[in-house]
Amino acid sequence: MTLASAFRKLGIPALAFPVLLLLGQSTKQPTFADYKVKERWGRSNRVAQLKTATDREYRTRILTASKQPANFAGQYQFVIWGCGSNCVMGAVIDLASGIVCPPPRSVENGAGVIDLWPISANAVEFKVDSRLVILHGHRPGTGIRDVFYYEWRDRQFHLLQRVAVQEPE
Repeated sequence: MTLASAFRKLGIPALAFPVLLLLGQSTKQPTFADYKVKERWGRSNRVAQLKTATDREYRTRILTASKQPANFAGQYQFVIWGCGSNCVMGAVIDLASGIVCPPPRSVENGAGVIDLWPISANAVEFKVDSRLVILHGHRPGTGIRDVFYYEWRDRQFHLLQRVAVQEPE
């Protein structure tokens, strides 16, 4: 039974469900413009530092990405690759220092799996001129879509907001 069908049994209209999920949350979702960066990296990139076993296992992807121009937050390369059905891994490489940082919702120190199911590469949004990252995922069997908003600050992702939305049946 989905949450929407449970609400219908209680006589609560399905259209009210997203509103109920958002209670207690800020109604304004963060935007890329809210987290603009002022400068873009324009110098020579440092070689990525492969410090963890996962970094070394995916060295080709990480080293190749570290040679590319910044695509995230001014001086970072955010690289994403598939790791099987509904699985995405990634890393954030500081092009100025070569430090490899974990993606949001990862439990690892360097490159790692983005813990959100199911997920695909197009479920991760970011921009070269913003510190904001948006992740989209679904809770299995519930019909609920989660949207996570993260700010990149001090080489870490900080959760700003999580919005749950009931998918139409």
